[in-house]
Amino acid sequence: MQDGMAGRHRTRWWAAMLIVVVLIFGVQLVLTSVLSSVWNAPQGSLAAHVQEALSFLVLAALVIAWVVFFERRPVKTLGFRRPAAGAVNVAIGILIGVAMISIPILIIWTVGGFENVDPPTGSATGASALALLVAILVLVLFQAGTEETLMRGFVLQATARALPGWLAVVLNALFFAVVHLAFSPLPFITIFLFGIFAVLMTLRTSGLWMVAGVHAGWNFAMGNIYGIPVSGLPPQQNSLFYLAPSAGAPTWLTGGDFGAEGSAVTAIMILVAALVAWRLVTAATNTRRTSLTSTGPGSDSL
Repeated sequence: MQDGMAGRHRTRWWAAMLIVVVLIFGVQLVLTSVLSSVWNAPQGSLAAHVQEALSFLVLAALVIAWVVFFERRPVKTLGFRRPAAGAVNVAIGILIGVAMISIPILIIWTVGGFENVDPPTGSATGASALALLVAILVLVLFQAGTEETLMRGFVLQATARALPGWLAVVLNALFFAVVHLAFSPLPFITIFLFGIFAVLMTLRTSGLWMVAGVHAGWNFAMGNIYGIPVSGLPPQQNSLFYLAPSAGAPTWLTGGDFGAEGSAVTAIMILVAALVAWRLVTAATNTRRTSLTSTGPGSDSL
């Protein structure tokens, strides 16, 4: 979080949150409306993904402009140092994100909560859709990367400057759940815990590269590998497979119309992931403290 201290001016934590709210619920809604009026793209199609990516890229450009021209600090201080290594970390993050959300989805499917269903009319599915799905993954990465730039870059740095560390982490996760409009208990818990996990991963990796990949892999797997709703949005038009809640399966198991993020199984999985991330952060912090102590004044080290 030291990068957040750079620059001539500092955005107050509440102002950073307000800026993000205006960007998501103001600027993006206007952009989406304008794009939809001139380019009618079916829900979940490749064209719809392009529209979404464009709107998110505008949001990213606006927050970057704020950081550069108001706060007077480089873009890399948002969490994008070492871009060469960043590309590798993004790829690793995507694999982690796909694996993380696949665990609860496959558990739910194994116990009968999900069943295979026919794809929507006109959709691309199976092996023939692989090239298209790779293109969609890149577009999903733009969306997820922008969310991480706003949340774990801009907002987290502003809150960490002004508030105790634990409060900055919790407030960031709460804000993340609220802007996703996840107000039902299980969806809220899962997205809140994902927010905690994402903050801890950002701290552990000292940047946004890997957590952006995790976020992208998580969303892509739900929507375009398993064909289930992503945070309550309808299933995608193009997916490797299509799963849906089995008849009579309880909502607490499947997540219902919200998707697997509304499942108790997913909530437990992300809780475990957050605990593992917390352990890694505390271990790294303790190691740094020990190193500083051993090399500090009065040490016999050469």
